[in-house]
Amino acid sequence: MATNLAVFKHQVEWSFRPSYVQTVQPNQHIQFPGADIREHKCLLLCIDGRWECHVYFPHMPLTYTNPTLHVVRSQSQHLDDYAMEIWTNQILLAAMDRVIPSGSRHHYPFSFREIRGKSNVKSEILLDEGMHNRADLRIPVAADLLGPLWTEILERTHTIPDTCLPSNAFQDPVLVIQNQNTKLVTKKPTFRAVRSAYMLDWQSRWRQEHLVEEHFWVDLGFERFATCGATTLLRKRHCNEWWASQLDSLGQNQGSTIKTTWFPWAGTSAGSLTVELLSSNSMRAGGLAYCKGYNVIN
Repeated sequence: MATNLAVFKHQVEWSFRPSYVQTVQPNQHIQFPGADIREHKCLLLCIDGRWECHVYFPHMPLTYTNPTLHVVRSQSQHLDDYAMEIWTNQILLAAMDRVIPSGSRHHYPFSFREIRGKSNVKSEILLDEGMHNRADLRIPVAADLLGPLWTEILERTHTIPDTCLPSNAFQDPVLVIQNQNTKLVTKKPTFRAVRSAYMLDWQSRWRQEHLVEEHFWVDLGFERFATCGATTLLRKRHCNEWWASQLDSLGQNQGSTIKTTWFPWAGTSAGSLTVELLSSNSMRAGGLAYCKGYNVIN
């Protein structure tokens, strides 16, 4: 979680019309203050390599009456084109007018209509090539412009008049940055080596004063049989129960401090499970939120 787009030290690719498939993964087991990442409306803002920055709008309604007086019920967390047009024209592009140097402003779009037109043309080309996702329109934004740009964006989210959305629909936006599927990319022989490599990347990539460290989570995996081929592990239920109990008992509180989800295999009691540490678990306060025992190790 970040407090400002200035958190990025390098230029980003700004996403003007993200594909619907680009969203924070729905099976999250952590929460961020001010945003419910499984319920609130969201939008992909920008990308830095494998890192994606999403913005969440906690006041954005899921149901509203559109300009033709039809009640619209959102079918996903993504902003629909009506909300996207308001965001783009009244907030984003207006902010860019103030921040992007005049000599470079022509490289960026001037309206949502222009963005939609270019996206539709690219989508038709991709469709001919067998790809069915909506085509995004991405343009680089320099790192030194991100902080001022976010300030201008926040200034314009205070109130949006003359729309079918509430005037506070874009207020209090929450920035969430994620990176998926990095286990194989960052694979190291020891945890110390993983930590060292990660900290080097951390220091080179982020301006740490804009990170909310108590809401910065890392997904770590431990490969027990690295020299073997793909191995299927079917643990018996009492083994899984013992493993889960270790996480529970270490919570040092009365009553259960964990939430378990079981994944039995082929109708048997063998399989795997996930363990989510509740807020009453002392290890949760120490930074451990979620554990999973995988059935298959590659």
